[in-house]
Amino acid sequence: SLIKLEGWESMVTIISSDMRCWDAPEKADILVSELLGSFGDNELSPECLDGAQRFLKPDGISIPSSYTSFIQPVTASKLHNDIKAHKDIAHFETAYVVKLHRVARLAPPQEVFSLSHIQTSHQRPPTKGIPSYSLNYHKTQDHALCTDSLDILMPYYIKMSI
Repeated sequence: SLIKLEGWESMVTIISSDMRCWDAPEKADILVSELLGSFGDNELSPECLDGAQRFLKPDGISIPSSYTSFIQPVTASKLHNDIKAHKDIAHFETAYVVKLHRVARLAPPQEVFSLSHIQTSHQRPPTKGIPSYSLNYHKTQDHALCTDSLDILMPYYIKMSI
């Protein structure tokens, strides 16, 4: 395994379990999750990560600690024509995760929602040596959320903070 290969056996423990049923023998320093899905809430990230906060030490760090999903109307003839070829309305109401190369942006991106997994039950001391920055995992030109018969697509991206 990678842990053995890197010599991390004494520093890292990976638990493969349903977090709703697992009881931690001790609190963790860092909770890392990849439950965001393609829009920041469709893999039960809010529910699971909020419930997992019980595993963190009082000064523990959740990665990501917060994220914001944005949506933007655009038009993209290639995707519209591909969807139109299916000849049913259901394909116009389906989320598409595609890389959009040629699009016309009809309006600026708008925030849809933000979620935070920062512990609020106590004051967290400043964490020394931990960088604070934002990661743009999904940029507006990369994915389309939905489309309709007017050829309006809603590309989105998620801005995450550590």
